[in-house]
Amino acid sequence: MQIISVPRCSGKTMLVKIMGDMKRREKIQLIKWADELSDKDLEDAYYDAVYDCLGSETEEMYERGYDLIDIAEQEKCEKYLSEKANLLEELCERRGIKLWE
Repeated sequence: MQIISVPRCSGKTMLVKIMGDMKRREKIQLIKWADELSDKDLEDAYYDAVYDCLGSETEEMYERGYDLIDIAEQEKCEKYLSEKANLLEELCERRGIKLWE
């Protein structure tokens, strides 16, 4: 597993895990991290996570003939980002944060 720091256009940085599904321990860590955020910061983190998981590069990778191992790694990464966005959405709902308004 590799974790990289990616700068966001908002000036903040985010950590992106390369490869793998979100494990129970990682969900717990994400929840603890989110608990420390203000409502506004949690909402921003959710929107960042949704933006990060928009679209899929795997279809284009198939068409361009990428190695199947690379495609599988990309699919795992995209699944992880989607799970992260879903979890942050759930946490926003629990706090009563209205999204997409």
